[in-house]
Amino acid sequence: MESIGIVLNTIAATMAHGRPACAIAAPDRRAAKPAGGIEKDNDRLEQQATSLQKSEELLKNQQEELRKTNEELEEKALLLSSQKKQVK
Repeated sequence: MESIGIVLNTIAATMAHGRPACAIAAPDRRAAKPAGGIEKDNDRLEQQATSLQKSEELLKNQQEELRKTNEELEEKALLLSSQKKQVK
């Protein structure tokens, strides 16, 4: 879960600066790319960010469902344990 946050922060920072971290380290390679290529890269990064946000939301929903299921199972286990003691 933490890694998704890191990726989202990286993408957000990339979008804020207008270029990826690798472009900062190697500006000569990035500067040679045509403006249309940069726009395509930006569009791709925005799509990735959207996809990651959707994935993160899905994971949160799944975690909530699992939490509820675990609570229900714990309650059933306690009830079963209580019934087992009564039978003895």
